Amino acid sequence: MTKKGGKYTEKSIQLMRDHSPHSSGINNSFYGKHHTDKSKQLMKDNHVDQSGVNNPAWLGGVSFDQYSIEFNGTLKEQIRSRDNYVCQICKQAENGRKHDVHHIDYNKKNSDPMNLITLCKSHHIITNTNRDIWYEALKEIQLCRLGA
Repeated sequence: MTKKGGKYTEKSIQLMRDHSPHSSGINNSFYGKHHTDKSKQLMKDNHVDQSGVNNPAWLGGVSFDQYSIEFNGTLKEQIRSRDNYVCQICKQAENGRKHDVHHIDYNKKNSDPMNLITLCKSHHIITNTNRDIWYEALKEIQLCRLGA
């Protein structure tokens, strides 16, 4: 359910399930298992530097783009307040750390409140991969939640 009574579509729900970082503890498929010394050595031997341009998620240095002047602490606080200080994907409330404010269209210059959404750190991190999928899912969440 969303804040104003709307519902997520099955497509959005499945996208969030498939890309959720919250498979931890007993729900994690590796729970209770351990790497053997041989597998640890294989991982070390096959390690490839995946920083910067070598990272498959590299987008040409866009992380260095400047945010708009409107994207400041006041605006971020307004967005968190509008979203009731809750991650709009997992509904986790802030707990000692402020949630992030994410640009749905990934354009740091677009600080329109309809383009901004509150996300917990875990979900904010994963939205930087598969951007096309997350753009569609977050846009739909925003529209449903705000009743637009």
